[in-house]
Amino acid sequence: MACLSSPGMARLSLCMIARDEERFLAGALASARGAVDEMIVVDTGSRDRTPQIAREHGARVLEFPWCDDFAAARNHGLEAAAGTHILVLDADERLAGKPGPALRKALGDARLLFGMLALHDADALDAPFEDVLSGKRRLQAPIWLPRLFRNDPRLRFERRVHETLFLGIEEKRRALGGEFLAVDAPIVHLGEVKSLRAELGKAQRNTRLLELALSENPADGDLAGYLAVEYTRTNRWQEAEALAARTLPLFLAELDRLPKEALKLSPIALAGVLATAQLRRGVPAEALRSVREAAARCSEPHPNLIYLEGAAQARLGELEAAEACMRACLALDGKRFTIPVNHGMTGAAAKLQLANVLIAAGRAAEALPLLEGLDGKYAQPAALARAEAIALEGRVPEALALLRELSKNREPGAPLAADLVALLSWTMARVGMPDPRLVDALSKMPPSSWYEPRRRELARG
Repeated sequence: MACLSSPGMARLSLCMIARDEERFLAGALASARGAVDEMIVVDTGSRDRTPQIAREHGARVLEFPWCDDFAAARNHGLEAAAGTHILVLDADERLAGKPGPALRKALGDARLLFGMLALHDADALDAPFEDVLSGKRRLQAPIWLPRLFRNDPRLRFERRVHETLFLGIEEKRRALGGEFLAVDAPIVHLGEVKSLRAELGKAQRNTRLLELALSENPADGDLAGYLAVEYTRTNRWQEAEALAARTLPLFLAELDRLPKEALKLSPIALAGVLATAQLRRGVPAEALRSVREAAARCSEPHPNLIYLEGAAQARLGELEAAEACMRACLALDGKRFTIPVNHGMTGAAAKLQLANVLIAAGRAAEALPLLEGLDGKYAQPAALARAEAIALEGRVPEALALLRELSKNREPGAPLAADLVALLSWTMARVGMPDPRLVDALSKMPPSSWYEPRRRELARG
């Protein structure tokens, strides 16, 4: 393709790996054309038109037999790159807007070692890019990733899955010099769309490779965090908790052996899974300890850990501490993070949790505004909290009507949630219509996904 840089100036090589990506590849390459000096596609065994499409869009195609190793495939492309800098994209990603000027500015900055680009996960394959970037059609807060970096043989990927440049990053940074700089060239990622993940079997593939990679390096706590998250995605919570409980202490000890100011891998994912599992199991004191031990090794506060700390404090009855945590989460909205922020941790989920904390503290009037506009998966738990709040304000018949409407409008055949049964029992008793059957049914029900333990006590009372 046409050279965009003069001899001796910085040149940018796009490197990607692909297999059977004829549906997405053209869009990825088109989004980068004009912003890079060359495009290299490493084909790992396509049976469709992927290599042909790559060539039609001006890319150089390299063949690489797949060997269950993403790092090896990526490094094959890096070795062939002629640019002074590398840009990494996948076929299901798109550079949004007009990225050329921002990328050129970054290449001209002598300080650059890694350029951090914001990756935005689209909620659907047809979601308009502007809506994804604004957050309207985005699955979670954007994550800042090192997708632009110097082309140096010391910067090569490691690990067969969730490949990274950051193993031993402190030594690499000292040897190479340079800084991490934000680059205003956002990436829209289609690969997290739920239907696409299921169609491609990503969970099964990633789990298999993660288990293999972790068997080769059992002390890799960062890798264990990825595997624990994959377990939770398929509801394998016992395995996720066992893995995290076994690995997190070793990982934290390894981090403690590094100098305090050194760049380090993060324990956030692994600790987050462990604390969530412990909350699900009803041991909030253990969850609080897990979160705090991980947070002590992090260079900055992270919403995932702060939220879980607040949830644990709420379960322990420490409502002031829980409120402070949720307000801290909301204050971090819009801040840049390199570790993915779970959905709603700086928005809807934190608002809902804060509202429940305020309700538990008897401050229903303050809780109600927080519940406005919570939709999607937050709609029903927000409606439950609203019913509880307006009942506490004395509008019990209105609350009962709302709860009955929720009961009628649930999905056909779906059982009643424990929270809904508890609040129905409580409000019916308050209007002089106690129903012992509801209390009996509640005693046999498992907690629901947004379960608030105090509601069972309300029903019993």
